[in-house]
Amino acid sequence: MRPFLIVFCAGVALAAAACRDGAKATDHSGGEKKWKHYWARVEDPARDREPTTRDVMAAVDAKPGMRVADVGAGGGYFTFKVAPLVGASGRVVATDMDADMIAHLKREAAKRAMPQVEARLIDPSDHQLEHGAYDVILAVNVYLFWKEVPELSRAVLVQFRRALKKGGRIVIQQDNVYTGKSRKKEQCFSGACQSLTGEETAALARSLGYQVARLSPVTKELGEGHGPGYLLVLTTGP
Repeated sequence: MRPFLIVFCAGVALAAAACRDGAKATDHSGGEKKWKHYWARVEDPARDREPTTRDVMAAVDAKPGMRVADVGAGGGYFTFKVAPLVGASGRVVATDMDADMIAHLKREAAKRAMPQVEARLIDPSDHQLEHGAYDVILAVNVYLFWKEVPELSRAVLVQFRRALKKGGRIVIQQDNVYTGKSRKKEQCFSGACQSLTGEETAALARSLGYQVARLSPVTKELGEGHGPGYLLVLTTGP
């Protein structure tokens, strides 16, 4: 997924600043022509061989009939890997704040004959995840948690917990986090430029009653202002 900035999605207001797979801005003017290179990169079969892809899919552990939310789905790389596994009896709800991404997801779902995929355009005030409806919430390279605005980070996890079924889980994978050293505009949200690390996100989740099923480092080449990423799996208990 491309940069998709969401930082506050719980019952107050969802002010956002997220990023997946490298695009730097949300602009609806270009449509298919604008994003075709990004979508081609997202769908590159080489991604299937990456350890992070295998780890994410194993953590999601999609099975027939499951309901999965792919938050900030972007071009839908994981959406369309999970959808065949949940099957016709399941559902994958792919959300994004960019209308071009939603249009692409809808085109791809139709082309691939995957009616179990639902694409939702969300706005900064509503994440549109129903309460108690999801077995898994997946967020890959979506910058949701910031040190400078801890109340927003808490609110995200509170809303996600409400959306999970009993025994559900959250899978968060970040190729990197923002250290705040660069302070580039695309690495900041509302004056916040430092992401929570995996350990800090896990500690916050524990304080809200989650259990940490897995926390492991992600090894990727790091650019300016980036720190090591992580894979974090949270559960709500039995």
